[in-house]
Amino acid sequence: MTEEPERERTERTEPGAPAKPAEPAEPAAPQQTKSQAAAHPNELVAAEIADRGSTAARRLFGVAYRMLGSVHDAEDALQDTLERWLSLTRAERAKIAVPHAWLRTVLTRRCLDVLAAAPRKREQYRGVWIPEPLLPGDPGTPDARDPAERVVLNETVTLAVLFAMEALTPIERVSFVLHEAFGVPFPEIATAVRRSAASCRQAATSARSRLRAARELSPDPHAHSAAVAAFAAACATGDLDALIRVLDPSVVVRSDGGGLVQAALKPVFGAERVAGYLLGIIRIQSGKRMALSFSVEAVNGRDGVVVREAGEVVTVVDFGRGPEGIREISLQVNPEKLSRDGLTRGGALARA
Repeated sequence: MTEEPERERTERTEPGAPAKPAEPAEPAAPQQTKSQAAAHPNELVAAEIADRGSTAARRLFGVAYRMLGSVHDAEDALQDTLERWLSLTRAERAKIAVPHAWLRTVLTRRCLDVLAAAPRKREQYRGVWIPEPLLPGDPGTPDARDPAERVVLNETVTLAVLFAMEALTPIERVSFVLHEAFGVPFPEIATAVRRSAASCRQAATSARSRLRAARELSPDPHAHSAAVAAFAAACATGDLDALIRVLDPSVVVRSDGGGLVQAALKPVFGAERVAGYLLGIIRIQSGKRMALSFSVEAVNGRDGVVVREAGEVVTVVDFGRGPEGIREISLQVNPEKLSRDGLTRGGALARA
């Protein structure tokens, strides 16, 4: 495990070894009475973060979710960070000049631990690994009505970008997320990842270049929404020609079943093959079970499709649109990634 941000500790050194330079510490706080300590503003931080609806908690969740691509892992990292804060003594908390920067540093290091173990887990994963979708109602979902949080709802949270982030190094991903999505200065990022500010800047620049194609998908939200609505209608009616018309000729569809449900183990390419594949799945599932409903809803900040059977979410579909139509489709059908209260809402419905 990585170390936590600066905290008082004693280290042993071998005889004759040069003494390690002292790590930077927060300035000592003036002596306080018990009543003054209890009223210290830092004592309100725990309650603020524990309230998952607060702006601070949503922002920290947004950081972790972008770094990890998993709602469950992001929640765990946020809870670990809160517990780490609570494990400090009152005097230690009072010494921390900028609590939210401290929390962000702890959270970042927790996420780096998870990212370090991710490649091994991905190798053992059956099929394509796609990030968990984020829908309205999920804990920690940014409030689009809050102007202060508009920076959080940008292209850095789309599933296409999160999927592309899987190819980044942990330092690239962390530096990009913190600086690009949340405006964290590079000196603070450097402290969190124990690198120089210059190396963090270089990592963020590299990530920005590697993610350019994914970030350029669906630049026009109105055209994106129209394409998604046409896709949902074509799937609901089984109209093969209409579905092909809304797709880019070089479209790719990826499916994540996690080995728990039937899903293509490799991506499917080309408009005709993709359309046939999708409608074939719908016919098979409709024949086995009750009628499926197709609901256009916000998925990771832009329109997507949620498929339900008897009110239960069975698929979440995310789209990336190019100049000639829908270019990327992500099908999340892994039930372990769909088992959240946030996935019970409904939008504009069409039925198969």
